Amino acid sequence: MGNGIRIIRNASVEAIAPIVEKTTDGLIVEELIRQSSALSVFHPKSVNTVRIPTWVVDDKINVLPSFIRFGCGGAEVDNAAKGGLFGFIDLESGIVTGVCDKRGRPQVTHPDSHLSIVGLSIPHWDECVSLAKELAKVVPDAKYVGWDLAFTDNGWALVEGNVYGQFVCQQLSSRKGIRDFLLAIDPHCFDFE
Repeated sequence: MGNGIRIIRNASVEAIAPIVEKTTDGLIVEELIRQSSALSVFHPKSVNTVRIPTWVVDDKINVLPSFIRFGCGGAEVDNAAKGGLFGFIDLESGIVTGVCDKRGRPQVTHPDSHLSIVGLSIPHWDECVSLAKELAKVVPDAKYVGWDLAFTDNGWALVEGNVYGQFVCQQLSSRKGIRDFLLAIDPHCFDFE
């Protein structure tokens, strides 16, 4: 949810060292992702990411319903729990077909930029999906991962992989459940002993 994230711009290793030394509960230092203007125009304060879940069944990589997230109100993260929006992406076309907030209230435009999100064509969608499929091969034992990807001027980049990537955003923003989609991949996926 972006808790504990701190962005330090134009910092040298020497400037970060005291922060690292004072941290007792773990720390990850990463290079700042600079997203392409194609997505930053909606909300430039956050990196607006695409979540593409992959599910490996019988050695086949399946791409599950996906969504895009946008920060709102000056937040530095695109998480819905921090007030962001999320939009369902049609897997075939890469077009955003429905958008809502964390309470499921439909949106059409971004409240800050007033740009239309519904109808947005995700840039280089095929490359985004291809990257998610390649990432699904990296840790073969992880059968399900929700990949968060950012679009930069150099193409799609990995932000993180989530082994507990949820299914709420896809269903709320599309106004449709994904049970049948999952059953088509594995008819026994809901068989619990």
